[in-house]
Amino acid sequence: MSEPAPHQIRLAQPRDARSVLRLGEATFVPASAQLGAVDWARRIDFAGFAYSGRLWVLELDRKIVGMIYLIGEPARLEIFALAVSPEFQRRGFGRALIEFAEREAHRRGVGELCLQTPVQFLEAIAFYQRLGFVEAEQAELEGVRLLRLTKAVTGGATAPRP
Repeated sequence: MSEPAPHQIRLAQPRDARSVLRLGEATFVPASAQLGAVDWARRIDFAGFAYSGRLWVLELDRKIVGMIYLIGEPARLEIFALAVSPEFQRRGFGRALIEFAEREAHRRGVGELCLQTPVQFLEAIAFYQRLGFVEAEQAELEGVRLLRLTKAVTGGATAPRP
């Protein structure tokens, strides 16, 4: 895969709320519709992510085309939401956001990254596995079966297994 176009990943600011809302709706609502769980995606306060201090956005030519929401825990860093605008997918931006999360985990001294994705999203699961994530466990949330994936972060603290 070629390197993504020159981009910037930065902490989201309140002025980004509208762009983050559009990105969240463009990616999570259609994905949730595939699961028959549209109401779940519509309840997420995407605009509020911009005020959280936990959301990083990926900009390309001053346009927000991707985002990653990270929740720090003592032993791991959880990727709560990862999205790339549909017209910019398959260009390396998802990989760039995951690599950013790895660097952030290392910076924080955290030994593990983790995330959850619906078990039906085989393409997403394969993507994460190509990046070194492994299956940890399954759970159910509001009728959606989720697969938890984890990845050890080189140079971070050793994380205990859940």
